Amino acid sequence: MKARCSNPNNDNYHRYGGRGISVCESWANSFEQFLADMGERPDGLSIDRIDVNGDYEPSNCRWATATEQMRNTSVNRLITHNGQTKTLVEWAEASGISVQTLHSRLGRWGWSFEDAISKPINSTKGRSGEKNSMAKYTADTIAKVKAALAAGLKGREVAKMFDMPEKTVSLIKTGRRWANQGAAQ
Repeated sequence: MKARCSNPNNDNYHRYGGRGISVCESWANSFEQFLADMGERPDGLSIDRIDVNGDYEPSNCRWATATEQMRNTSVNRLITHNGQTKTLVEWAEASGISVQTLHSRLGRWGWSFEDAISKPINSTKGRSGEKNSMAKYTADTIAKVKAALAAGLKGREVAKMFDMPEKTVSLIKTGRRWANQGAAQ
């Protein structure tokens, strides 16, 4: 942390000190003060700056997982929708639509964000040409399927209710498709 902010010979200096990011004086001069402010590093976590353009200081640092850190970088695309700000990856997880599809819809095809995260994928064929039975299901349908399963209905009954193959219901139930979408209440 100190080297990448203060040593121009450090391989990562250009991403930290070279951008004006520094370590606060109390931490730069005293590991004990750093320890008092941050505590021991929890297993599996490392230090992360909440504001990626801010300094290393108590009000701007936290212990974070690698995933949290990857989502908190200056290169991430942040999108605010309905009062929530998330990365494109987080919106993809929430909508059940792949990051690549969202990126194409927003960039290449110029869709509105609302349409990009809410419209089902229109393709009826998978990559290898087989029928893609899952492409036509919306987030609302997935939520209803999960709710029906959570209420104790059998997969066969749910498949008939929603006119979908039992295999699709099984994939939804096991989380192999739409794992982060339409969680049953």
